[in-house]
Amino acid sequence: MIETPAPRSLRRHQTVTLSLLFLAGVVNFLDRSSLSIANSTVRAEMHLSATQMGWLLSAFSLAYGIAQLPLIGLLDRAGTRAVLGGGLILWSAAQMLTGLVRGFSTFIVLRVLLGFGEAPFYPSGVRSTREWFSPAARARATAVMSSSQTIGLAVAPPILTGIMLALGWRAMFIVLGAAGLVVAVAWIAFHRARQHTDLREPEPQLLSGPGLQEHAEPAWRALVRQRTVWGMMLGWGGINYTVWLYLAWLPGYLQAERHLSLTKSGWVAAVPFLAGAVGMLSSGAISDWLGRRGVPLTTVPAPEPSSPSRIACA
Repeated sequence: MIETPAPRSLRRHQTVTLSLLFLAGVVNFLDRSSLSIANSTVRAEMHLSATQMGWLLSAFSLAYGIAQLPLIGLLDRAGTRAVLGGGLILWSAAQMLTGLVRGFSTFIVLRVLLGFGEAPFYPSGVRSTREWFSPAARARATAVMSSSQTIGLAVAPPILTGIMLALGWRAMFIVLGAAGLVVAVAWIAFHRARQHTDLREPEPQLLSGPGLQEHAEPAWRALVRQRTVWGMMLGWGGINYTVWLYLAWLPGYLQAERHLSLTKSGWVAAVPFLAGAVGMLSSGAISDWLGRRGVPLTTVPAPEPSSPSRIACA
């Protein structure tokens, strides 16, 4: 006899999914902040030039961007559980191995693997929120997930500085990698795709609404035909430039040019991201509030692409 799994509570699964996405996002941005925080220490120990450090920082970004291109098709075939779970394992393993690195060549390979592993986070997260939250609550859910970015970046400088001062920069990478593996196990164990989950009635009705329709043509074709998507691409590119400037170079600048100690630079570098976290969470609540009053979502300053994600994740 094979037992049929009992129907699940929608609210419970929404909470579990969003909590795990938030944790994965915090770990994600702690990991990508780690080299920036340890910049001067790593350069001194490994005798790296500023150019080599620039390559290490850029290798992650290039790999991250390139790896996102095939993710829509991969998510359609494998689903968010496997794609994000695999990404978590890959980036966490790369992070742990960075703590053992001895040469520049190996270092840059691990940075590429870190970028490949972290790439599925946002596409998988947006698709998961689209599957598990109704259009009326989707902006808030996306804001909570996206706030993990700014919160992770805000807490990264003081937390990573403390770990590095206590254990050293190599141990810092290993600890972060181990934390990512714990989140990976939890995601694979507890997350399920919407189409593979039986829910209690009448809770599935809460997921109905505009934006859940399927599209006959490939998602990328539907996306590139929208002016909104091109506008968001330009805007998000500008945001990423600013975020990466503060993330990658601000800690080293404060230490080298402003002569702040490692501890002080960590706290100062956290300030922009704390403000960003407040803005991210409040924009999600405002977006849902305006959406319920009939304001078109394309005119609302929503966090992360919540409107076209309906098509991208269809």
